[in-house]
This record gives sequence, structure tokens and C-alpha cells, in this order.
Amino acid sequence: LPFHALDDAAVEQARRVAEWECFEVDKLGRPVVHDGAVRGRSPKLMAKAAIPCPQIYRNVAFEEALPPIAPTQKTAAAPGDDKAGGGGKDAGSDRDGGEGKEEVKKSDGVCVEGYEGLVSGNKGYRYNIDVVPKINLSMGPLIKALLKSGVGRYLEFMPLKYTYLHQHSKESKLGECPGALQRVPMSKADIFQAKSISPIEKRLLMKFMQWCVLQGGVAEASTGGWAIEGIGSSETEQLGFQRAVGHVGGASGAFNAGSAEARAAMKGKTLEEVMQEHRLTEKLQRFVVHGIVMSSPQIAAFEAVEKINRYAQSLGRYSESAFLCNYYGTAEIPQAFSRMCAVYGGTYVLRRAPARFLFTCGEGGKRAAAAGIICSRGQILRAPIVICSSAYAGRELLENSRDSAGAHAWLQAGYGSRGFSRCVCVTSGPVVDEEGLCLGMLAPGACNNSVAIRVLQLDYTSQACPRGKYVWNLWAAEAGEHDLRPAVELLRRLAPTVCVNWVAYYSQTSLG
Repeated sequence: LPFHALDDAAVEQARRVAEWECFEVDKLGRPVVHDGAVRGRSPKLMAKAAIPCPQIYRNVAFEEALPPIAPTQKTAAAPGDDKAGGGGKDAGSDRDGGEGKEEVKKSDGVCVEGYEGLVSGNKGYRYNIDVVPKINLSMGPLIKALLKSGVGRYLEFMPLKYTYLHQHSKESKLGECPGALQRVPMSKADIFQAKSISPIEKRLLMKFMQWCVLQGGVAEASTGGWAIEGIGSSETEQLGFQRAVGHVGGASGAFNAGSAEARAAMKGKTLEEVMQEHRLTEKLQRFVVHGIVMSSPQIAAFEAVEKINRYAQSLGRYSESAFLCNYYGTAEIPQAFSRMCAVYGGTYVLRRAPARFLFTCGEGGKRAAAAGIICSRGQILRAPIVICSSAYAGRELLENSRDSAGAHAWLQAGYGSRGFSRCVCVTSGPVVDEEGLCLGMLAPGACNNSVAIRVLQLDYTSQACPRGKYVWNLWAAEAGEHDLRPAVELLRRLAPTVCVNWVAYYSQTSLG
């Protein structure tokens, strides 16, 4: 049976035992306790229904074999290509499928490989597609937790190579590619080497970044010292920050973000207002909002400064980039925690789903607290702490617990009814002329989109696909139903010689 299939009779019997509606005894009439941790009758509990198999993904749609907009004689659709854009046969030539014929579609004389061609001959095992990709700041909370707990020993990360932002071109004509992807300067060296911004803009951007760093609690080194205050004490952190940001030039007596003066100065202001006060041009504002803060220009100034400060401290920590992405996808992170748990004697119950959540009754003025679960096979699994996705709890339990006195003791989880629109593309080439891990940002209005759309480009170095193929992950930056098909069409126009072999559109509920 599937792991989420319920044994209704066993689950109901376990519920009655947990709530003291009946006894469960062995042949000698002695009470039976499932977990063996309690002698005699266990405490009376309350059982609340769970969702064993929540529907986290919906509105799933597929497309395949989208031909290049401007095909070349040598296409990148051939499965044996070692390099994108080369090594293929001439357009219209016959194709050998190895073990059996591969299914391809022909469009204007160009052979475009579809889904069957990608997975034929056991080639599907060479793809490792992440449906919920995640990039992390080098000094973000997740990376810090991995290092502190030791779980990072079981993981491998690769740095984000470049960040790109879509810029409109006023000279583009109807039918031509509207704009281009421009690199977002990240470190001090990138800012002064960038050709897309003028020397005056470079100075304005650098001064604004250093001002944000000062407000974030970082101060210049004291006289006779070399360590910058507010940065980690290790030499790697200090040198990486100084290479990326340079001399912050904090004046004596300058207040930081933790002081009352800093909060009062930025209270009620938005990031847009602060950038205007620093005379940042429209192009620089787009770089800061979408390339660094990755939020809306109406975000609170104090929150934006904190994000910029964390971004600046992540620069140069492990590489020139501020972002890291782990090999083999996000699923490796819970696997790493599982390995660490096994080292310390953790117990695993496999192929089971939660059927009921158990809570203490909260008698005698005590607050109700988590007490375990009843699994899909009717076992009572007791635990003082239950960690799970809010998707298993469902709307009714979360809304009821929010109104009860012991809500935060039961389930500290929020509920969101709207989902995030996502898309995965397997293509024959990159959207930018760079190999490796790259992040693209489509600002609102780039393809008639109302919210920003992020594009994560992966190649074979991230173990996501075989050599010669690329994976594009697209997702909307805000919750809601957003059509990503115009974004895919825009990327195809930005990379007109690339074949899109397979596309999956779906929505991920915020409960997941």
C-alpha cells in the first residue's frame, strides 16, 4: 500500500485508546503501550485529524519540444552534444536513437527532442530536477545552522556565479528581443569594473552600500587594529568582507542599526525613499531592489538595510558571490540532517504518514502541548515536539488552534491560502552565455508580469542534468496565481537558438 494509505480501523482504534474511550490489552489483560516508553496506562490525550497526503502542487501543465526561435544549422537538441550549441547533426538529417528510436518533433526542418527523447535508454536517471529550488546567503541563518550543528559536513555547495537583471531596450523594435540580461555588480571589484554603469553611478552605489553597512552595525577598525567591528572574528570573514566591500569609513560616533538613533532616522521610510535621498539613479535602484534586496521598493528601510548588510557580509565569505546552492537539489538538506540523526541513534519509522495529531488535554490550568501522532497504520508515536509541514495540519486545525489559548504550544505554523507559481524547463542551452550557477531577475513589467520573477540556471556542474543540457527554474517572488508562460517566451527570445525540450508549470501551495 502507499505510505499515505490509511488503515481506518487501526487508526480509529488507536484514537479511542489515546482518548481513553477504551483499553487496549494483550492476552493476559495487561495494557499495551505502543512505544514501550510508558508502563501502565498512558496519559489521556486529544486527537486531531491530519492530512496524510496533502496536495502541495496543483495546476500542473506540461509542454515539450519547443523549437528555437532562430534555429541554426547545428542545433543543441542532439542528446550526444558535449557543448551547448554545437556537436549536433545538420538540420533535417536522420537521427539514430541507440536502443530504439527516440521520439523527436520536427519544426521547420529542425529536430527538437521531447520528453521521450530525454528519458529513453535510462537517460532519465541523469536528471535531478528540484521542484522547489533554494539559494542561500553565505552568512544566512541556514548556512550558520548547518555549520553550528555539524550537518554541513554531509553537504556540498557551489557558489552562485553571477546575478543578472533584465533591462528593457528602448531601441528594440517589434518582433525583436525586448532588452537583455545585464550583470548585477556584486562586490567592490564588480562595481568598478562594470561597463553598464557610469563612473558617477559607481561612486553613488558604493557610497550607498557602505552607508547601509554602517547602519547594520559594522564600523571601521579601531586605531592600531585591523579587524572590522561587526564582522566575524575569523581571518576568512574579515578578509572576505574587506575584499568585497572595502573601507567602510565609519566616522567616530556613527550610529548603527541597533541604536535608537538609527531606528528613529529610518522610521516610516521605505527603501525607495532612502535610495532617492542618496541620489541613486533609476538603474541603480533596480539593481538594489531586484538584485540585492530582492524585494519591493516599498519595503521598510530598516528591513532593507538589514538585508543589504547581510548580503554584504556574505560577499567573499566562500567565494566572490554572496549566494550558495547545494549540489543535487534542496532534498539533500533533510537527508543530511537524517544522517546526523542516525549518528546519534535516531529512530526512523518509514513509509508512514500522520493520520492524527495528539495533544495533551491541558488540565489543571496547564496549556495543551504536542504529544505525538497516530500514523497511517494505527501506531501511536509519542513525542514532546512534533515538527512537520503545516500542509499536514490543514486549514481547520490551524485556524482553530489560532483561536485557542494554547495555540502556539500546539502548532507554531501559519496558513496561507495562496500558492507560488513555478516552472521547470529542460533546455539545450543557457539563457546567458555563462556556464555554472546563474540567477536571473525579471523585474515587474519585463513580460507584463505584476511581480518579480526569478530564474535559476543550472548546468551539469550542479548534477542537475547531463552535459549539454540546462535546467531553468522559474518562480514568482510573491504568492498568487501568476502565468509564467510569457516569462518562458521572453527567455526563448533572449536565447533564440536554444531548444526547450520539456516544460512543467505548477503552483506550490504556501502550506508546503
